[in-house]
Amino acid sequence: LVWGAQGGKATNLQGGYGGYSTGVVYLIQGTELFINVGGQGSDSVAEVVNVNAGGYNGGGAGNVHRNYSGTSASGGGGATHIALKSGTLASFDADSDGVADSDEIEDILIVAGGGGGSHTDTDTNGYASLGGPGGGATGSNALQTGLCTSYCISYSYPSGGTQTSGGLGVTTWDTGSTSSSTYVGKFGLGASGTNSYGGGGGGFYGGASGQYNGGGGGSGYIRNSKLLSGVMYCYDCTEDGNDGTRTISTTGSNRDTNNCPNNYSSSALSN
Repeated sequence: LVWGAQGGKATNLQGGYGGYSTGVVYLIQGTELFINVGGQGSDSVAEVVNVNAGGYNGGGAGNVHRNYSGTSASGGGGATHIALKSGTLASFDADSDGVADSDEIEDILIVAGGGGGSHTDTDTNGYASLGGPGGGATGSNALQTGLCTSYCISYSYPSGGTQTSGGLGVTTWDTGSTSSSTYVGKFGLGASGTNSYGGGGGGFYGGASGQYNGGGGGSGYIRNSKLLSGVMYCYDCTEDGNDGTRTISTTGSNRDTNNCPNNYSSSALSN
């Protein structure tokens, strides 16, 4: 069993939770296992212009490019995995194309995705965004408030990684225009942004990083043929009942009465 790491905290808004993956495998005596434990994303302090590193094993960096009031963006959490050879998840990507080719993943037994880093901006915009929880067949989107005083983001969703691709960063503005971020997740890597972006969580595929947003969560992985059974757990995520992608969601309140993101419910810890 493995836990992914939590994303970093942006001011007082905590990062997305990491996921949990568990499975059963029979191994030949003497088989060597390599366990890479994900690191928590770096926290961000408001109004400090800085690149806030992502956690070990694929967490994307958060970036604060201006010292406006309340602006902060933290790093994404790293994935945790067990494999039959050494290295971070990204090091398995032999051709560096960001895609999990079948020959590159045959030695990866199990992965738990990391959570995305959070973002705040209380200057003229007045919005905040929780990093998306990691884990499961599909990591969760960042959670955007949509409440602000000017230059509103009406709908924005740096998404989580899936079983076949990294998360995508898409922003729809109150003017109706849409912009797509180039800061997308890859095999083993959450995205790092350069302009008030929270970092994406690491995972089998990493989460995206979007402008004025937290990062999406990284996905888990239990599809190795050597696993006799497996299941993934994640916070407020999309459930899946199929073998190889089986996902169970644990839920709890993460928004206040104005539909603004709030710190994640303590019930998710016990569940």
